[in-house]
Amino acid sequence: MAQLRGIRIYDKFNNEDLLPYRYIYGELFSCLLDNENIESHDYQEIYIMINSTIEKAKEDAGKIPKEKWFTCTWASIDIEKYRTLPEKEKESCVFNAITEGLYNIVNKDNLDKEKIERVISKIKEKGTDTEALYLRKDYKDFTVEIRFKIPFNFKIKTVPLHLYLKNKKTNEWFIEHIADLNLYGLPLIISKVSLKEDTIKITGRNSVKADIVRESNNSPKEYSFEISKMRTIS
Repeated sequence: MAQLRGIRIYDKFNNEDLLPYRYIYGELFSCLLDNENIESHDYQEIYIMINSTIEKAKEDAGKIPKEKWFTCTWASIDIEKYRTLPEKEKESCVFNAITEGLYNIVNKDNLDKEKIERVISKIKEKGTDTEALYLRKDYKDFTVEIRFKIPFNFKIKTVPLHLYLKNKKTNEWFIEHIADLNLYGLPLIISKVSLKEDTIKITGRNSVKADIVRESNNSPKEYSFEISKMRTIS
């Protein structure tokens, strides 16, 4: 068995027809699915092929050379109608197509439906404004999370990351801005969080590559935050 790491979305329409929603939802679903630790049948990624009909989408999937690390599913969007819709409805169309593709593979491969539906429900609640949970760690009295939002402009690769802290005794949440970082180098810069007394420390990997990425992002080797100085979320 393998662990599902995320999805990729492909379509045969004009390159920017489904943007930015294809990009935003692709990143969101990938991040949240990865956090659920879903076991899959040897593959790590799901490719969702979208075309104007299911039959055409299945044909597209059949043309992709098979590899062990991914599997294909399909969904449809009436692209001519889609192009006439207001933006909010376009967003819903792309979201619905992704969920259609996920349900197809859930039923075929008997994946954990409860976990996948939890991800679908969470994203459906706020749509493209959903925060992606990047990292989470639980302690006796606190929960520490690092989250970010996918930028609406898909050409922007740098995102603001925020540190969230929950006091389990009072149910209060606190927040602090960490930094604006490039998503593609993020695992090298931020990979571990620790809490000791009143201080939260965030560190990355120790490697030459990590040092190069940190330098290009003007990032320190360690971010440190005092709990007493974090802002309360009202």
